[in-house]
Amino acid sequence: MSELTVVDVHGIAADIGEELKKQIEDYGSEAVTDLMPLIIRVLEQLESCVRTLETRSGESEEGKERISVLMNENAKKTAEIARLKAEVNKVEQAWREESKELLEEITEIQSENETIKGILQTRDGIANREKCK
Repeated sequence: MSELTVVDVHGIAADIGEELKKQIEDYGSEAVTDLMPLIIRVLEQLESCVRTLETRSGESEEGKERISVLMNENAKKTAEIARLKAEVNKVEQAWREESKELLEEITEIQSENETIKGILQTRDGIANREKCK
């Protein structure tokens, strides 16, 4: 069943009007006098309901479009966050590797310093012994 529009209600009202004219022609106006105000009230209420539904339907479509836009924006932001997290992870990993290498270099330099210190102490000890002689 398709949605009823205000234009449809007006068409229905016109059709009912034509049928009432036939009834008046066949049976006289007294036959439909009490019925006409009831029909008019029902048609007016139907038109009002249809207008309300059309308005709400438009609002619903606007809401759906807004939700779609927001979901799209959310997806883009989520993707950007994921990209940035991956970039931060790469930077952190590079920093860890560089720190490890630097610590290894420091350890190596300290070891070399200890070796040089030992050589110098041995040399100074030999030089001092020769002075004492």
